[in-house]
Amino acid sequence: GFEFSTTVEDGDQGSAAGCVCKAGYYTNRTAVSMLSRCEECSLPACSPCPAASECAELNRSTPVQPAGHYLRQERGVWTTYLCSSHRSCVESENPLEIRCAAGFNHDSLGCSECSAGLFLMNQQCHSCRDPVWVPVTVACFMFLLAMVGTYYFSNSPVTRDASSMLTTTISFGLLLTAAQSLSILSTFSVDLPEPWKTIIQLSRFFALDIEMLQLQCIQQTTPEQTYLFRVAVALLAAATFVALWLLSHLVAPVLKVTPWQSPKVFNSAGQVWQTLYISISLVALLPFQCYQHPNGKSSMTAYAQVVCGEDAHDTMLSSGVVFTVLYGAGFFAVCLFANWCAPLLSARHDVFLQYFRFLVFRFRVDRWWWGSVLMIRSFLIALVPIANP
Repeated sequence: GFEFSTTVEDGDQGSAAGCVCKAGYYTNRTAVSMLSRCEECSLPACSPCPAASECAELNRSTPVQPAGHYLRQERGVWTTYLCSSHRSCVESENPLEIRCAAGFNHDSLGCSECSAGLFLMNQQCHSCRDPVWVPVTVACFMFLLAMVGTYYFSNSPVTRDASSMLTTTISFGLLLTAAQSLSILSTFSVDLPEPWKTIIQLSRFFALDIEMLQLQCIQQTTPEQTYLFRVAVALLAAATFVALWLLSHLVAPVLKVTPWQSPKVFNSAGQVWQTLYISISLVALLPFQCYQHPNGKSSMTAYAQVVCGEDAHDTMLSSGVVFTVLYGAGFFAVCLFANWCAPLLSARHDVFLQYFRFLVFRFRVDRWWWGSVLMIRSFLIALVPIANP
């Protein structure tokens, strides 16, 4: 069972007890016990040290885990995974006892999750701050306020001269586009100096990275659930507009106010979808982004604990395909069709421009189709992380 991967310790020449694994190999038990009858006798007594790890000493029971890597046993053999963050995986002489930095879950593949009572933000584990529901409550309130504000801002009266409201809306849209584009840099493995490092980390929020909401402090969620929540934000926005439209029709007779109008609700939802086009497309494409491990397997770049090709990844990949088709291609096709038919339909139906005002209101009359060009640019920006080696 030892073949060429063993040596004999000094003083034990010819003794079975003196047979130990040589440098570059490891064993889970002493050489003598490996020779005895056991359930694992089919495994080699001395296995080669896995890729990227070290076994410089004789008779090691485990390989050495180098910093930035994660070692675990699979079918009785140690194998090496590359951690997505060098902060989480530490060098360890015995991976059975310690693999991760303080605060990270020892059993989470790639040390990609925090221990109970902690939440992950900026690749570090932080203590949950009481009350834990405050960030989520504030985020929900701001989301609802943004939907209401979008309805009134995006449907404000239009004059021949550019109003301050229109200028503000266009400037805010450009700012959001720039922030979403900047969030792409957070997917690159580049160590940036301050203050750029902090700026890039903060811009991840515009890529719908919801780590700062401390959701893990409220309820432990799986990567599939987190991904589904992020990618469904556009649908959540549309559902919120529908709910507010229904609510306005219920309270309008009581408060004697004008209820929300369907064309304006559609325009508001389209405005949100167009504004978040980069972010939603970027999130929808996350399952298509994997990085390679030394053992030949690969993990999702965004969720290192999800091994590409396994069940969890297949579930997320299916969702990614659906949302890419629905949002990335479907919404773009609707906008492209509206731009193509805009001259004819706007002449025949005045309500057409109320429905698709978000698509044309920023451009000159002779350049009404430019919104589709910008959407192509936005989708190409979302594809950058996939092209990143």
